[in-house]
Amino acid sequence: MIIASAPLTPASSDIAATIANTTRIPVNKPVAGRVSVIIAAYNCASTIAAAVQSCLDQTYTNTEIIVVDDGSNDATASVLDGFGSRIQIIHQANGGLASARNTGARAATGEFVAWMDGDDLAMPDRLAVQAAALVALPDVVLVSSDFSAFTVAQEDFAGSYIGTYYNAIRQLGGATNIYPSIAQLTWSGQYLAPPVSMRYGLVYKKLLHGNFVHPPTVMMRRHVFEVIGYFDESLRYNSDYDLIVRAARVGAFAFIEQSLLRYRLSSTQMSHAAAVGKIPLETAAILRKVQVDDPAIYAAHQALFRERVGQSLILAADGIAATNRRTAIVLLARGLRLHPLCHHAPRALARVLAPEWAVAAVRRLKRMLRERRQR
Repeated sequence: MIIASAPLTPASSDIAATIANTTRIPVNKPVAGRVSVIIAAYNCASTIAAAVQSCLDQTYTNTEIIVVDDGSNDATASVLDGFGSRIQIIHQANGGLASARNTGARAATGEFVAWMDGDDLAMPDRLAVQAAALVALPDVVLVSSDFSAFTVAQEDFAGSYIGTYYNAIRQLGGATNIYPSIAQLTWSGQYLAPPVSMRYGLVYKKLLHGNFVHPPTVMMRRHVFEVIGYFDESLRYNSDYDLIVRAARVGAFAFIEQSLLRYRLSSTQMSHAAAVGKIPLETAAILRKVQVDDPAIYAAHQALFRERVGQSLILAADGIAATNRRTAIVLLARGLRLHPLCHHAPRALARVLAPEWAVAAVRRLKRMLRERRQR
């Protein structure tokens, strides 16, 4: 049962037009109420068993667990084989996260699709709560949640980690300001005490400030893929933000304020140092795609677009300055033209313009520290 404080704001006419004018993509006929959990797995032999088991241990039983082994070269495949017929395993050549998620989504038979990573842990009531939210609010196309964080050395050190992880949620004033409506989902779950607090509303314009939806906590209606298409496989590091923005254009989002996922922090994650320069470049590309696909929102928010693209280019320059100074200089110049007052600019300038010997010294120091930690 849902008790809402305010009715959901209806979709705008441009959103309705988007749905009407989009070529529909054929998918499997969905099984009503079923949740298809898509787990993209790549070289995660040490963590994948716990991730899969957390999905099998859900209080919601109308599920299918689809694990896409994205060309792992460790023992991931043999670990997955140990689950037998309880899960569906799809092996493919390495194509990246977007490719693996697309493979899983195309194989899904559920009415709802939930995303998971191969190193995180779903709380036992996660699927039940999110499925109930989508059933209760038919205008909501995607529901996500808060999450806790943990490491191998330290158990959950933050019961609510979303505000730490995403700058945008802090800049926008938290979930209260992002999602305009609130509801209480009465729930007889085994682990979460009722009522479960949920916020919801249209968030498309707010996502232009940056992502605040944590991908491994997402459950969405599968038919949304028919409207907006699948993950963009040309985006290796930021395809989730791209798809989230496109989904927000066609419907409302909901947010469960309780943590429904335990998020593992580690140095091997895609969001770590190797992608520091590439993630902001892809962010700039996503914003430019929005500019082309939705001229009306660009016309209404040109200053925001300039600031966000400029900041992204400056962050990209900062991220690659030590390895590709020539490109970093070009990116920094372009970024400063768009957003000359960006607060990241001084640090990026220092890194891009630092003498070669200083850059080399920093590299050596980082290498020495890394080798010392590995001993």
